[in-house]
Amino acid sequence: MRTPGLRSPFAPLIALALIAPACTGDDTGTASASSTGTDSDGTSSTSSASTSGGTTSGTTSAGSMTETGGATTSAGTETGTSGSTSDTTGDTTGGEPVCGDGVVDPGEECDDGNAEDGDSCTNACTAAVCGDGVLQVGVEECDDGNADNTDECIDTCVAAFCGDGYLGPGEACDDGNAVDDDECTNKCALPTCGDGVLQGLEECDDGNDDNTDDCINTCLIATCGDAQVQAGVEECDDGNDDNADECVEGCKTASCGDSFLHEGNEQCDDGNIVDSDECTATCTIATCGDGVLQEGVDECDDGNKVNADECSLLCHNPPISVQIAPGGTTPLEGGNGGSMFDDACPPGQALMGFDGKLDGQNWHGNLRGLCATLSVEVVDDAFAIKVEQAGYLVLRGANNQNGQGWMRTCPVGTLVVSVSGRKGNLIDQLTFGCAKPMILEDENGYSIALGAIEYLPSIGGNGGTAFPEHQCPNGQVATRQRGRAGNDLDAFGLGCGIISLNFQ
Repeated sequence: MRTPGLRSPFAPLIALALIAPACTGDDTGTASASSTGTDSDGTSSTSSASTSGGTTSGTTSAGSMTETGGATTSAGTETGTSGSTSDTTGDTTGGEPVCGDGVVDPGEECDDGNAEDGDSCTNACTAAVCGDGVLQVGVEECDDGNADNTDECIDTCVAAFCGDGYLGPGEACDDGNAVDDDECTNKCALPTCGDGVLQGLEECDDGNDDNTDDCINTCLIATCGDAQVQAGVEECDDGNDDNADECVEGCKTASCGDSFLHEGNEQCDDGNIVDSDECTATCTIATCGDGVLQEGVDECDDGNKVNADECSLLCHNPPISVQIAPGGTTPLEGGNGGSMFDDACPPGQALMGFDGKLDGQNWHGNLRGLCATLSVEVVDDAFAIKVEQAGYLVLRGANNQNGQGWMRTCPVGTLVVSVSGRKGNLIDQLTFGCAKPMILEDENGYSIALGAIEYLPSIGGNGGTAFPEHQCPNGQVATRQRGRAGNDLDAFGLGCGIISLNFQ
């Protein structure tokens, strides 16, 4: 009979004996089980479990579980769809690489796509570094782009200071330490500087701390370039020899006319205040339209944006009238009958057409030229030649012809420049060509040119043989009627003139 609450002292030994076979490697039992189910999304899954040698493992479609020695480790794999972000760096396609497009192309160290030169990527698409001459905001105190440690910016892009170990502007010494009682004080002065006694390496010692007199606080004689402005002597002193900043050689404040180009403020500086040379008195490069007459370059300069006024946009004086000088001639075509004639329009006029009558046999019985005056006019803020009808030349050929009357007049603004037709012993047919005289302007000034030739309808019969078109030479216009005539028009040709302009 067992007494309640008391445990047999042999119970642990009995339990150990029952468990021991399961802990040995001699007898191994394996059990497995599997089950199949359906998940909430309708997907079938299978799970299995096995026990072998005291190890139980379980597997499901969503992962795995392993239990060894009473410890369970599980790992799961979840597969799904998620957004992805990629950073693509490569060549710019469709054209030449461009610095500033935000894409790092071959040859670029970086490309941040902005115009900020003071960040980590410069406007030249190079990584910002100390010594590149570009101040990197928030990183560098200064960056003068050089390795000179004796100026105001040392080569670590830190502003020069007393104690940096470099002898800078206005310093008598700089030992780079914080010891005040050695050979160089913490004010970068020699140890006895300021006691009023000249000794050792001192250039001067006036016993005061006034940096604007002739002895600065480091016991050096005040000089231009010591970064201390000497009152009454210097206008400025920035401690460098850069003549492109605000303080130039001789410690003078930069100004137009000092012969030094002040970057960002001057386009040029030739050291004078002459307005008519290549650099104006305001230190801007002389250009047409600046209102300043540049000698030997500009004919005029009224400084406005109107072309056809008293001074053109290319700074040329305007044309005010037209003149015509004698020019060449075209060959005479036709027979040798009748008498010679050569009739010219009045000075400054040119031929704009002809009229006459045919003989009863359809050859030309008579003819006379129609002259026009030429003048300068303004059309759409440009100068042009205006052609206006004037009067007729002498009628050549018999006046009693009984054939068809005719008239051929050039289109508005054009003048006769050529003739062609048919001939035998007489002139059977005439065809006139007209062209527009134009005023052109380039950097060298004004010139006259002719536009394309427009041909008037032929007049006359088809007898005789064709003769080719004869044009006035070298851009000239017809100013004379030439030929031979008796009762009919025996021969015909043109006399020509050279158009030129008169200026104000």
